[in-house]
Amino acid sequence: MHQKERGREIPWKDEAQPALEKWSDEVADTRKLYGFMATPQELFEEEKDLLGPLPDQPWDQECWSGYTVGADWRIRLDYSWYSVPHQLIDQAVLACATNSLIRVFHKGEVVACHERAVERGTYRRDSAHAPPHKEQYMNQTRQSLLEEARTIGSSTVAVAEKIFAVREVDGMRPVRRLLGLVRKHSAQDLEAACKRALDFETPEYRSVKNILVQGLHRSAPPVEPKVESTPVNSKVPAPSFRFARPLGYFSGKAVSFFTMFTGVFNHG
Repeated sequence: MHQKERGREIPWKDEAQPALEKWSDEVADTRKLYGFMATPQELFEEEKDLLGPLPDQPWDQECWSGYTVGADWRIRLDYSWYSVPHQLIDQAVLACATNSLIRVFHKGEVVACHERAVERGTYRRDSAHAPPHKEQYMNQTRQSLLEEARTIGSSTVAVAEKIFAVREVDGMRPVRRLLGLVRKHSAQDLEAACKRALDFETPEYRSVKNILVQGLHRSAPPVEPKVESTPVNSKVPAPSFRFARPLGYFSGKAVSFFTMFTGVFNHG
């Protein structure tokens, strides 16, 4: 019996499921499919022995996106970086991302495969992707960079640590550039520039570089003069002004005007 015949505008869920199962068994599985001249049930009986077991892991959705390989032979995906062969710099690649894996394709072939980063700011790289002369450069770690910064000074270490603390940015590259400033400037100048950047709360590579270029590290940061407040002596009378009125002057005028105004109406 139809739901409307029972006086129901909305079908009941507990009755819909048995009805669907009955329709599937008695109608859907028994009808002849066009082009096969067989029912779904008959086709299933023929093919069920060829079916393999279900995978142990549930299906993992794939997400495809296109990238152009940067000069540092890597691509950025969800705030993390993944290396690709350096021969593909400036070329277009496709990245297929799942919950656990990142595969990079070039002209239909897999050129890189990495485990997907869990935390932002992570760099997944394969040493085989780097040019030979860059391998020593890329083998550096955060700890080794901090050790190199300690040979320069505590302010340089503090700037490097603050750069590494920004999770949305890959700190390896700017810290390498920061330490590389000693090739053009002395270690003492770099330490002084880092201290000035910390004083002005701009612990960044570009800020330190600009300080060195402009020679600001040779001068001390400006000190704001302290303004001493003069205590107010309550016993000293306040100065009088030419157009000042005594306290209560306007309130008395307002009361007089209100009395006069209401009196006119009372006697009118």
